[in-house]
Amino acid sequence: MSILVVTSPAVYLGAIALTSPLVFAYAIVFIDPSHVLQRASILFLSIAIAAQLQYSVPVFTGNSTYDGVFMSLVWIFHLRAFDLLLWKAVYLRAVTTSKPKQSASSASRSGLGRTFTAWCLLFNLRNVNTSWSIKGLPTFSRDHPEHVPNKGEFLRGRIAHILITYLALDAIFASLPAPNPEIDVPEYKQALFSRIGDIPLEEIIARPITVLLPAFSIYGIFTIAYNIASVTAVFSGRSEPRNWPPLFGSFREAYTLRRFWGITWHQIFRSSLEAFTSFVTTRVLCIPPHWKIVSRYVRLFLAFYVTALLHLPGVVILGESPFALDLPKFFLMQAVGIMIESTVLYIWAAIGITTTSNVTTRRVTKVLGYIWVLAWTAWTGPGFVWVVARGLVPGKDDVVPWSFVKWLGYAK
Repeated sequence: MSILVVTSPAVYLGAIALTSPLVFAYAIVFIDPSHVLQRASILFLSIAIAAQLQYSVPVFTGNSTYDGVFMSLVWIFHLRAFDLLLWKAVYLRAVTTSKPKQSASSASRSGLGRTFTAWCLLFNLRNVNTSWSIKGLPTFSRDHPEHVPNKGEFLRGRIAHILITYLALDAIFASLPAPNPEIDVPEYKQALFSRIGDIPLEEIIARPITVLLPAFSIYGIFTIAYNIASVTAVFSGRSEPRNWPPLFGSFREAYTLRRFWGITWHQIFRSSLEAFTSFVTTRVLCIPPHWKIVSRYVRLFLAFYVTALLHLPGVVILGESPFALDLPKFFLMQAVGIMIESTVLYIWAAIGITTTSNVTTRRVTKVLGYIWVLAWTAWTGPGFVWVVARGLVPGKDDVVPWSFVKWLGYAK
């Protein structure tokens, strides 16, 4: 028998998601960082309540795609709170007096004003316009990195991007038939090397597509939500365009796995993961600072393992066991791939092979890099995206809640 009796987990977990930011903001503003136990108690109490409620697999919207994203975001937010409350030990009065790059609202001395600023900081997952801003933050213009659009240009661009992304998702998924789990994405097809001689050409062609389409779905879900938030904040005058750089980097930068995960893909986990992995390697494992290679790869594998745990609720809501190995395997294999390519690049550099000698060499190297990233993702990706695809119910768990294409009568 559970200690807590949960009668309406969706309502209670939703309340936790709404009230926790205010409680954490209060801690940042009014609890001195020297009172570590008080700050830690607030964080761990919220974690315990959220874990108890989420264990009952609540349903919010009835769409498992969005319910899974929401439940994962609950844990992403708690990891963010660990970063600010315990690792960086942010105390807003110190931040507002020593961070000139903060917005004007940071200068407010009132308790309410500082609490609002702390609340905004909690949701500033990439630490934009702070001294902790993550490396490789996407710019508004690839050719002119310093360019920041004015309000009108920003709003027009973001609204256009919302519409284009939504219509692209709508057109793709309205025109494609729903996958047949037993034929298109069966579990036995996830493995490649054990059946290398029996793989038909059609599967070799289709496999990357079955990985890229779900990736585009994730891109669309996050980009549309982020752009709606940015348009609302800038249009209302509560924020400025410079506070809302693109969520994803250029896909032209994705010619290595490290660059794909570190530059191209969204980086909303990065700051919090760096804080957590630094804590584990230095405070828990006590790895000496001069063991740089050991520390680097422990952090790498730990970061991807924690990332797997953050994605786990989205798979559990589809009926998968939380102890299934497919999800952690996919993310850990990304760390393996990064380690392999880092070793290859190190060997190339050691024997004097460079990729900057001429334009042709650079282009060929990048093309080979794109092929490598696509091949590795196509090999490892089904361990995650196919598991999700088998659990989604067409018509109930669609990425696009309302289809303009279907409304026009062009869908299959």
